Amino acid sequence: MNTCDMFDINGINKLSEIAVAQRDAIIQHHAKNPLALWFCSTSGGKDSQNLYLKLSKLVSKEQIVLVH
Repeated sequence: MNTCDMFDINGINKLSEIAVAQRDAIIQHHAKNPLALWFCSTSGGKDSQNLYLKLSKLVSKEQIVLVH
């Protein structure tokens, strides 16, 4: 099983346009695998809601596991 922490891969520049595009590309690549699961941390706040909305545009909702 492969896992990837999407923020560790880009360090201090994790919110740059390039870093965001790289993460989107990684997600889109692995989203093609119907067995892939995506764990999305949620606190109920605006940031975690935005994360879920972004992820649900890239990945089937059936592949997303919300963790509170």
